Amino acid sequence: MKFSRTPDSPQVAVSWYDAARYCNWLSELAGLPRDQWVYPDEIDPLKGLELKADYLHRTGYRLPTEAEWEYAARAGTKTSWHFGEDLSLLPRYAWYDGNTNRERTYPAAQLLPNRWGLFDMLGNVWEWTFDRRQQYPSDGVVTDDVEDSVLHVSNEVARTRRGGSFAYEWFTTRSAHRGDITYFPNQTRDNVGFRIARTMPNR
Repeated sequence: MKFSRTPDSPQVAVSWYDAARYCNWLSELAGLPRDQWVYPDEIDPLKGLELKADYLHRTGYRLPTEAEWEYAARAGTKTSWHFGEDLSLLPRYAWYDGNTNRERTYPAAQLLPNRWGLFDMLGNVWEWTFDRRQQYPSDGVVTDDVEDSVLHVSNEVARTRRGGSFAYEWFTTRSAHRGDITYFPNQTRDNVGFRIARTMPNR
């Protein structure tokens, strides 16, 4: 309650495993068959978990991959932010240390969305993504949405999170910014949350 004070504010202090459990809960609530769930039934934060080799082809709820997250954040642009390069516009779109008291999250959808109608892609809370931390492409844009060959999720290997937060500087809200390399799946922090994704079946 100290950091997320209203029902419409982002959930914070959740680990990567907590987010995975929530996705499983959503998959069950939606009546999706278990062979389509992305994460295993049992998730032990001490032991980690094993992903299935076809996880991006399953239709259960999951965290967005880093490529999906960046694609959504950019909304078809190649500039530092989806609204361009003018830093003075940032307070219209993102909660960050330049327009907050650095003490709490803010209710969702209070600022302007990007051109695809997505709110709070930048700022408010960092968002866990699916992927483990790997070297960023030399061209500065994550575009390859491929399944990882390393399927074991462990507490010794960092996962990625994107977007910046209410307590961080302006440059962390850039679409390409990845933050630190020390975010491990068992950790919880007061300015890290998540959003969800799905691979939709072909019809």
